[in-house]
Amino acid sequence: MMKTLVLIATVLGGLAAIYFFGEKAILWLKKRFSHRTKSVETTSKYHQSIPQIVQNELSQKNINIENIIFEDELTINDLELFCRNVYAPRVGHSQIHDYIKDARATAYTIKYADPKEDEKTIDIKEIKLPDLKQWHVYLSDLLLDRKIDDLNALDILDVGIGNGHAYQNFFKNIRFSAVDISDKALDYAKKIFANGVNFYNNAAEELHNIKTRTIDLYLSLRTFQSTLLDKRMALHEAYRVLKPGGIVLISIPIMFVKSNGEVLQGLIPPGSEEPTMEYAEIVVKRIEHLMKTLNFKDVRVDKRSPFEIFLLAER
Repeated sequence: MMKTLVLIATVLGGLAAIYFFGEKAILWLKKRFSHRTKSVETTSKYHQSIPQIVQNELSQKNINIENIIFEDELTINDLELFCRNVYAPRVGHSQIHDYIKDARATAYTIKYADPKEDEKTIDIKEIKLPDLKQWHVYLSDLLLDRKIDDLNALDILDVGIGNGHAYQNFFKNIRFSAVDISDKALDYAKKIFANGVNFYNNAAEELHNIKTRTIDLYLSLRTFQSTLLDKRMALHEAYRVLKPGGIVLISIPIMFVKSNGEVLQGLIPPGSEEPTMEYAEIVVKRIEHLMKTLNFKDVRVDKRSPFEIFLLAER
C-alpha cells in the first residue's frame, strides 16, 4: 500500500512539474521511469523467486531463514551450514541436508518444470534482433570449431536439462545422459527423448549416478547462474566425471525476450528484475577463474551467441 501511495505521489508530482517546467520535466520523468521498461515481465518464469520458494518450503519444517540475504555467491552448502549452526541447531545434519535439497528441488520444479515458452523456443522471427539464428546453431558451430561433428561418437552428459523442451532440435537422434534436480522436469524430458537417453535425478554438485572418467562432453546450459548452485563443487564433479581430454561446456543466459519481441540483454542479479550485462560478465569471470583454479586446461570464453555466453575448457 505504501509503495502504491509513493508511486502515485511521484507521478502527480511529475505531472505538476510538466505543467510548470515543460520539457525539462518530461526529460526527468523519462529518466525516472525508463528502468521499468527493462524489467522482465510478470508473466515470465524468470520473475519468480527461488529464495522465496525455498524459504516457504523450509518454514513448513519449522526452519525460519527470513533473515538470510540470498546474495549471488551464497551456495546451497552455505545455506545448510547456516541452518545447522544458527537457524536449526537441534535438527540432525542429515535431516537438514535433505530438507534443503528437497526445498531447492521444489523451487526449480515450480519455476522450470512445466514446458513454458522461453528464449530458446520462441520463433526467431518474433525476436527483434537482426540476422538471428536458432540458439542451437551457435552451439553446434562452437563444437565444430573443436572438431566435434558427430555427437553420437561421444559419451555426453547434460547437467540441468530441465523439461528438455528447448533441446529437441539439438539432441535430435542423439544418445546421451542427463541429470536434473527436479523429478517432475525429468518426467517431461523422458516423454520428449524416449529412446537412447539415460535420466538421473541428481544435483550438479552431486552426480552420484555418473561414474568417474566416463564422459567426453559435459554440457550445462543456462544452469550455472542458478540461485544456490555451488559452482565450485559442480565443477569438481565435472572434473571427476570427465575423461582425460574431455570437454566441459557451460553457458550463461544473456537474452530475455518480452512479449512484443524486444530483447533485454544481460543476466538478472539476485533481488532484481532487470538484466544487466555487467552482472553477466561478473558471473562469467567467476566461472572462468574457478575453471582455471580447478585445473581445467585451455579455458575460453566465447560470445558468438546472443542467447548465451559460453565457457569451455578441457579436462
